[in-house]
Amino acid sequence: MKWQWHHEPEEAGVRFHLIQTGRFRRDKAIPIDEWPDAEEKAGTSLIHYWINHAGASADHTSVLVPHSVIAHLSEPQAREVELPAPAPHAVSISAHGTLNQADFDLSYKWLRHGTVEERLERFGALGRVGYGWYRIPGPVYEVCDAIDGFRHADTATREARLEAWAPVQRA
Repeated sequence: MKWQWHHEPEEAGVRFHLIQTGRFRRDKAIPIDEWPDAEEKAGTSLIHYWINHAGASADHTSVLVPHSVIAHLSEPQAREVELPAPAPHAVSISAHGTLNQADFDLSYKWLRHGTVEERLERFGALGRVGYGWYRIPGPVYEVCDAIDGFRHADTATREARLEAWAPVQRA
């Protein structure tokens, strides 16, 4: 039998299914209690670890892993669960105005080859350029997530801006 990890980003994390593939049958998601052991399929022990120790949640056939866990995976761990390669992009951050101004804002853009702006659509710890998917590495994920949080916060007052700014500063 052949198994393949299928993953899809959601707002709260990345959902994993183990799909059994076959030449003459339809691909189907395998219930978690029927997953093969780690010797038969790489990644099963890692996903069980996430369920027990890293805040992942499971239903009958899938596991939802928080974006922060996905962003901080090592390269071997990411390959175990068949996640895409890290994004070959740099992030350029821009501030618009000063923190004391009511209309202060932050933004970021993705650069490839250091200077070429590229449209990368971010879905938590994963990003897509056209039909290609990438993983967003931990430090970059933290900065982008903090900036997105700032941009969605109510920053009408100076105190609210400073409160929304704190996660950006920590990242």
